[in-house]
Amino acid sequence: MRVLLPAARLAILLLSLLWLVRVPMAAAATWDFATPYPETDIRSRSAQAFAAAVGSASDGRLTLVLFANGSLVAAPQIPAALRDNAVPIALLELTQLADEAPALAVSSLPLLAASYDDSLRLWNAARPVVQRLLAARGLMVLYALPATPAALFSKGAVNTLADLQRLPLATTDSWLAALIDASGGRSVATEPGNLAAAIGGGQAKGMLVAPDVAIGANAWTLVNNAYDVKASFPLSIVAVNQSAFYALDEDSQRALLNAAVDAQNDAWSSSVDARNAQVDGLEAHRLIVQPSPLPLQEGLRQAARTVIDSWRATAGADGAAILAAFGWPAN
Repeated sequence: MRVLLPAARLAILLLSLLWLVRVPMAAAATWDFATPYPETDIRSRSAQAFAAAVGSASDGRLTLVLFANGSLVAAPQIPAALRDNAVPIALLELTQLADEAPALAVSSLPLLAASYDDSLRLWNAARPVVQRLLAARGLMVLYALPATPAALFSKGAVNTLADLQRLPLATTDSWLAALIDASGGRSVATEPGNLAAAIGGGQAKGMLVAPDVAIGANAWTLVNNAYDVKASFPLSIVAVNQSAFYALDEDSQRALLNAAVDAQNDAWSSSVDARNAQVDGLEAHRLIVQPSPLPLQEGLRQAARTVIDSWRATAGADGAAILAAFGWPAN
């Protein structure tokens, strides 16, 4: 009988054990997901669906836990928290990053995009610049989604710019305030919760806000006219901290990116559906959202050019590149 030396026995044992060894799976990760919007907001609902898709695609290796309504990080602090990796992923308004890079305000510019189709074209034109500017700040954009565009709500009929100029208008958006002022009107800056007080107290005679904001203010008790001016399509983005992303295993990274593609594909149609439902909600209270009269819309477009040109002067080469890719006139 052949006798094996101890060293040979050990070698055979080690070789046999290699067949039994399995590479351990990467440890599961749980990410807190910050959003400033309420759970019922279309953007938070999109983020929740995205989180579920990531969990499924990663086979549970990556779990995103959504904290809505600023419950994890207050809206103004989200950009800094994301850069510092205090939160690895967040949903935020793109324009929140514009203090450091003015080009990132592009989607909030009034009437640069006149429709949902225009808004998607604008995002496709802007995305390479946005990706580069965010990467320089240690961030990565996964997908974008548009807010429902603002309509004009007023106590009196508004058919022309002259009519608008007679009505102080409340708004919650600084770019829409700039549009009102450039139109020769007077903007009244306010928070969503104070719109009813501003109009009821006489400081404003109408408002330029998204339909969901108007519903929250019970607009049908405040005004009797509504016009579908579609003043802007501000984008929100889901972004991640780059260091946190690259610390994930490759399967989890792939799950995030693939789910982001699906979320991006659904974003615009979801916003259209949400806005249609909001308009239906207003009309259920007999506040009919009418097409914007042509003289009014043309006057607003001319005023918007002033706002866009002012932004262009601050946004530099990045802003010019976006406008050129979008097909906006150079002058």
